[in-house]
Amino acid sequence: MKNKLNKGVTLILTCVIMISSFLAISYGLKGDVPIDLPIIADLSDMSGLESKDINKLYASVKDWDKISENIMIYKQILTLVDKNISIREKAFEYIGKYNANDLLSIYEFLNANKLVLEKADKILKNYDKTKEIDLYQSFDKYKPAGKEEIRNWLNDGLLPEEILTVDAIAMQKDMSIDKVIELKTDKNTWDDISKKLSFVADVPKDADVTLSIGKGQDARTFADKDFSKIADKVNLEAKANDDANNSIDGLADTDRDKLEKQGLNKQEMKNIARLAIDSGKTVDEILLYKNSAKDWKKVIEKYGKK
Repeated sequence: MKNKLNKGVTLILTCVIMISSFLAISYGLKGDVPIDLPIIADLSDMSGLESKDINKLYASVKDWDKISENIMIYKQILTLVDKNISIREKAFEYIGKYNANDLLSIYEFLNANKLVLEKADKILKNYDKTKEIDLYQSFDKYKPAGKEEIRNWLNDGLLPEEILTVDAIAMQKDMSIDKVIELKTDKNTWDDISKKLSFVADVPKDADVTLSIGKGQDARTFADKDFSKIADKVNLEAKANDDANNSIDGLADTDRDKLEKQGLNKQEMKNIARLAIDSGKTVDEILLYKNSAKDWKKVIEKYGKK
């Protein structure tokens, strides 16, 4: 049988795109934060999502590291549900509850098979019970055929290509395969049945797939035959950028040594260096305040751009 599930999972590999290079520009903080936190603008610029969507993501996920890691997957999900406000709001709720890759697979599967996106509810309710993603839960009547059924159809005279056609029709129209087979008589053809059921056959795409990241002058578009190859391209570039950016702008070696001895990680050191540049204050002053306040939110409010 033709494996239709492949339609719904082609974008999963985009989760690796640009993680290493783009995480460096985010503050990577957790907890309640002001809506103008620089990480929101950074993630918006990187992904092309609006700032209000980044805020909604945080309201659902409540973890900036997780959002930064999965931002391109979230973008794909929100793009798929963009035309329906109620489904889009539901998607934000699901994003905070379910694995990003699983959720993307569900929406991609529904979209590829021309099924209403509300069917995601049924799949996820089944997942809550079984802890397994069963994409076929999105159908009311269609069920994939087993080996014994296929063997019987072949014995009855159906050709393999006819079985594939029947399966495609049944899947798209959410019918049982047997019901579709019953429509075939000596007086009609599969084309006649397809027209009667308004079945739209998939047309193979020869064009490259593309993925756009960033906004404005930093916008980039990558193209290739499939998303896995795009991911490879972008990861190579991201690694090169990460190696080139291993140093921290605005931070002297002596200051870096001092911060490392304080136990700060590279992201926190970048935060302090950036705040020193924004405020014109010394690294020592910001570090002293950070150690006393013990709250990045207060540090950002005091030394961030006004």
